[in-house]
Formats: sequence, C-alpha cells, structure tokens
Amino acid sequence: MYDTAIIVVQFAAILESLIIIVGNIFTIFVFWKHRNRLKRTSILLINLAVADLLVGFTEPIALGALNIPGHFGKRQSNSAHDKNISGAFQVTFSSASAFFLALISLERAYALIWPLRHRAASTSGYTYNAIFTWATAIFAGVLTLLAVYDILDFAHWILAFRVVS
Repeated sequence: MYDTAIIVVQFAAILESLIIIVGNIFTIFVFWKHRNRLKRTSILLINLAVADLLVGFTEPIALGALNIPGHFGKRQSNSAHDKNISGAFQVTFSSASAFFLALISLERAYALIWPLRHRAASTSGYTYNAIFTWATAIFAGVLTLLAVYDILDFAHWILAFRVVS
C-alpha cells in the first residue's frame, strides 16, 4: 500500500509539472510572437513565466518523482546529494516566482497610486528590478545549499531567509 501511495503522489507531481511546463512554454511563445507590441510591464510577466517554467522542471526532480523505480529497490547512495542540490534549485526558482508575483503586485499598485509617474517610468527600471529579483532568488538558493551542507547554521539560515524573502 505504501508503494502505491508513493506512485500516486509522484504521478500527480509529474502531471502537475507537465501542466506547468506546457502552460509557461505557451505563455513565453505568445510573448515571443508578439514581442513588437510588448510594453514595459511585460518584462516582469516574461520573467515570472520563466521562473514558473523552471519550477515546473525542478519540482519532479526535487520530489524524486523521476526515481519511482528506486522506491521498489535499493536506495542509491548518491541520491541524497542530488536531492540537496535539486532542493536548492527548487528554492531558488520558487523564490523567484514568489518575488516576481510580489513585484508585479507592487508595480500595479504604483500604477494605480501614481499613474503619471508610472507612465513616465523607464524600461531600465523594470530591467533592474528583474535583475535584482533574480539575484535575490539565487541568494536564497545559495543560502539553502549552505544550510543543507551544514556550512550555515539552520537558525542563521532561517533568519537570513526571512530577511531575503
């Protein structure tokens, strides 16, 4: 029964990942097809789609969904190392997705509160915000990797992760 439950949960994770991947590839394709008519705010939406696409790729790896036959046999000795690294990637891309959602919300609030300033805003501001968001997400992933390998104390990781997010 335990093996059946694992397979069902892993199959659901794979199905969810495939839906995420297909949906975000379609979104990126639409943005690519209409790239001549894009506005500044599309920069944030494209980066959100890329972050979500990467979440879709790393989710089944981090959950071990691609190792379903490994649940029936012997455990691999190197699998813990792979899960640590894939978990750090999952934290990085999940953080990027959440940060881009927050950034889009802040941008929409800025557009509502100061519409004239929003219309005069430059594209470089959106680019710098996207770069800063990716850098913050990568920093969160590096902190997670340091905590997993006991280079950073777990209490310090919690404090640093809360400051980053």
